[in-house]
Amino acid sequence: MFGKFPKKALGVLLGLAIVATSLVTALPAMAAGTWQMTLTGPAHVNAGQTFDITINANISGQARNWQTNLNYTASQMAANSVTEGTFLSSWASAHSATSGVVIAPTFSTATTGSTSSGAFSYYLQGGTGGPTGTGTLAVVRFTAAAGYNGYATITLSSDAEFGDTSSNDQLLTNNSPLQSITVAIGNVPMADLTVTNVTTSPVHSGASLSGDPTTYNVSFQVNNVGNADAGASVSWVAVNGGSPIALTTGAITQGNHVNLTTATPITNTLALDAIVVTADATGVIAESNETNNTASATFNFQYPVSGQQTDVYGGIVGTLSFTQPASVNMGSSLVLGPNTISNNNINVISNQTWTITAQGLAPTVTGDPNANVDAGKMTKLTGTTYNPYIKLHNQLAVGTSGGYLTPFQTGPSTFVTPTNASLALTGTPQTLAMGIPEGQQTSSTFVALGETRGLAFQQVVFASDPSLVSGSMYDIQVNFQASATAW
Repeated sequence: MFGKFPKKALGVLLGLAIVATSLVTALPAMAAGTWQMTLTGPAHVNAGQTFDITINANISGQARNWQTNLNYTASQMAANSVTEGTFLSSWASAHSATSGVVIAPTFSTATTGSTSSGAFSYYLQGGTGGPTGTGTLAVVRFTAAAGYNGYATITLSSDAEFGDTSSNDQLLTNNSPLQSITVAIGNVPMADLTVTNVTTSPVHSGASLSGDPTTYNVSFQVNNVGNADAGASVSWVAVNGGSPIALTTGAITQGNHVNLTTATPITNTLALDAIVVTADATGVIAESNETNNTASATFNFQYPVSGQQTDVYGGIVGTLSFTQPASVNMGSSLVLGPNTISNNNINVISNQTWTITAQGLAPTVTGDPNANVDAGKMTKLTGTTYNPYIKLHNQLAVGTSGGYLTPFQTGPSTFVTPTNASLALTGTPQTLAMGIPEGQQTSSTFVALGETRGLAFQQVVFASDPSLVSGSMYDIQVNFQASATAW
């Protein structure tokens, strides 16, 4: 890539003596221990977004300098800048030394093919020894290509290395295979894990409640709300900030979930235990949103007194309220082709699963074999009198949009899927919309506001549809019927 450290130049900068023995051709000695660089960064960025990749150190020896560059694909991203981290500079501040750049980074202007940032390296001047352990070496800023959608990989150069206090080159102990990081850019299908339904259940000494419930289990649900399947991962349950309990989480296909429960009861330690559950705690799943993986709950210890049970019971009266759309004026001049009016809404307030049907009530000719279809067609109306022989050729269509359409579990193996429909009206009631109570809204004072869905009417006019004389119009009455089913 860019060769070894310029030791003679560094020797002057560091004030190190260059002696004859340094000119022998033998390879520099390699100190035992750990010499690692790792890369961290975001799992996903938008196309055109600027993002940072951090180069981290993990070493068991003392370092005086380090160097690398980063390989990437030019059509996927561009390198902008390199900022020195605190690994060398913090040590220098504490040991009467300074840190600086010996090889300044350069950046390729290529837009296609494989490329890399220019070589860059940093060193210590003054002081004795050098930092060890972990820390940030540098932060490299990239900008994702504006038109790219896919995965991009950034890799450390194969001769990335540290220099130790004896001016020996310490090649990385983790450079086979090379350390790399993959970032999803733009519109890439990705999983997204969330945690919901975190609950606790006390563990008693027997079937009765006479035991001391100082232990409990934690149950929760891990959901994949992304648009790609998620492989197996690990979820953590942490109580009062202590060491987490790991639970193996199997693969979750998109739109599905798994339920988990701690296998060994947890002992209550505080009056109110604080519980935090984290999905994909070890970060093995690339997610479109890495900030929504946790949920919390509490466990309140209450010692039960035997023989003091009180029944509390009651019922809820079924509620159903339906607000139909106002009368619709399609306009005095319907044009050939589709004519759509969509400034109407319907509203339902119910504590039960509800259904709305729509039915055309246009008058038909007695004995007409197509009477059911004709009941859905706009019909000539003069004053208050219909002429069932004069109708538009196409049925009036009614459709709904919006609403709470996420599948919802109503039993151990029962799921309700609310729906919207677009109907060509007939004389038979047809299902227009379905919903569940969870989709409804309430005000800040718990007044039920219900669920509102958009409603559109569309009438297609053919060239063969007759125009009407003044005083007449095409008209139809639409019957909307709301019903509810108790659980």
